[in-house]
Amino acid sequence: MAVLSLALATIGWLGAVAPGAHAEPNRSCGWMVRLSGDQVNAAYPDDAAKYWVSRLPIPPGFHLELKGRYPYARYLSFITYTGQTQAIDGLADFEIAPDAGSSNPFVRGADRTAAQRSYTVKIVNDRIPASGRAQNTVYTENADGSKSSKPQGGGVFIVRVYVPDRGRDITGGVGLPDISYVNDATGAPSPLPTCAGTDVPDLGQTQGLADASVPSLGLPDTKAGGRNPPVWRKFTNVVTGQGLTPLDNDLTGSLYDALAALANNAPSGGFFENIHNNYVYTVVNQGSGDVIAFRAKAPTAPLTENGAATMDSGQLRYWSFCTNTPATNFLACLYDHQLPTDGQGRYTLVISSAANRPSNAIGACGVGWLPAGPLPGTPVILRHMLPAADFAQAIQRAAFGTEEATLGAYYPRGTYYKTAAEFARLGCAVSASARDVGGGGGSGGGGSGGGQRRDGCGQSSRMSITVRPRRTVVGRRTSFRFVVTIRDRRSGRRARRRGARARRGAPVRGAVVRFAGHRARTDRRGAARIALTPRRPGRRRASASAPGLRPARASVRIGR
Repeated sequence: MAVLSLALATIGWLGAVAPGAHAEPNRSCGWMVRLSGDQVNAAYPDDAAKYWVSRLPIPPGFHLELKGRYPYARYLSFITYTGQTQAIDGLADFEIAPDAGSSNPFVRGADRTAAQRSYTVKIVNDRIPASGRAQNTVYTENADGSKSSKPQGGGVFIVRVYVPDRGRDITGGVGLPDISYVNDATGAPSPLPTCAGTDVPDLGQTQGLADASVPSLGLPDTKAGGRNPPVWRKFTNVVTGQGLTPLDNDLTGSLYDALAALANNAPSGGFFENIHNNYVYTVVNQGSGDVIAFRAKAPTAPLTENGAATMDSGQLRYWSFCTNTPATNFLACLYDHQLPTDGQGRYTLVISSAANRPSNAIGACGVGWLPAGPLPGTPVILRHMLPAADFAQAIQRAAFGTEEATLGAYYPRGTYYKTAAEFARLGCAVSASARDVGGGGGSGGGGSGGGQRRDGCGQSSRMSITVRPRRTVVGRRTSFRFVVTIRDRRSGRRARRRGARARRGAPVRGAVVRFAGHRARTDRRGAARIALTPRRPGRRRASASAPGLRPARASVRIGR
């Protein structure tokens, strides 16, 4: 609970001091702060999601009205919370009726490119009516009254946007909703004023945690750092999800089982959970091996990142893995289409410290990788969002204790390897395919290379980055295209003789490009775009980083 108090205090502090201090676009003053790796990294956020937090009192005789546009993204929601960070009520994108003359692009088969895409959502300080909710309305007390912020005049509510389309900003290209107080009797709105954005500079703390490593000491396994093989637990509440987790190991497991049976009767939820997600979690432990590989069948999900014209469906709307710290920070995440799969639709996800990353734990070898971070034990979270009615293997269908039986082939089964070299001897599965995705942002996939390393086929490589245009002028909206490729030390027949996949000029998929305070991730062609309007003349540096490769840099000249 101390972590949660600190997170709430941080949110309150930033909301009080940050407006007007930074260059984020203007927005309604009701939006306090953003939860993410480059802002407030707390309460186990997901790297592919952005969370805008508001905490506004709702006086008697009034309600809040949020008017916005559906984002060009995978998912949107509005959720209210108690003071203990438990979800109360919420609406998912497809449940939000559009304004007159607009359409909802999240309905299956809908036009995702529709220009008219406005909506209005209300937040009412009351219990969900027994007769059912009013259209587009979110409440501050659930139907049975067990979770509520009503006595406090309303509490925290969060708007989420997951996986914006490539080329769109983190709001999905539409900005944040405007917030008004509306008089219940007269219907008269009182819009909140516009404030400057509240973003603070990215100090690289999340990336630093992800890149940090625990030395491999070769100590014996005490069996006190987790289960071997790992056991995934369904998240039910804060007590089992964090308080009892240190006991969930091969040494004290029987005590954990007894206490968890009692603790699961405590109030559900916490950590600002998303009501449209269900979660399973486990802890991986360096004492059992420097490297762990999880393997399972990958659920299907709609591919929206490339600006799909219509809204498709899948077994899940979205799913992801994140590595975390016990302090509720995420280290890095990979979501559905970022994980390579083989011809049978199965994935391999490797988790290790950055220093112990196997040479073949790269997308080109059909392996996803996440950093274990600076501590011997690393919490790992798997999310499932909005399962299809006929997908029986979703986390939503499981109860605590039935996770493996319910998920079946989709249950991630883990195998520890004592050293990175032991996993590397498995070789490079060149038949695996990484799907063409972009965006996502953040440090997902493991962060920057830090120094020169070797790729999955034994070849020492570094990158190059090109940018077009290389010149622009102040005040001109410019779309910059970056292309990141391999610049090998070995090439030609020698590289081919060694079976090198990371050949000279090969595109680097998933590299993080940073430029003028923005960042984007390259697609399988090694390309990324960042659009902005320069405000000052001079030379601006661009950089690209990718796991296992030396960072690359380029520059753009901005004239008057």
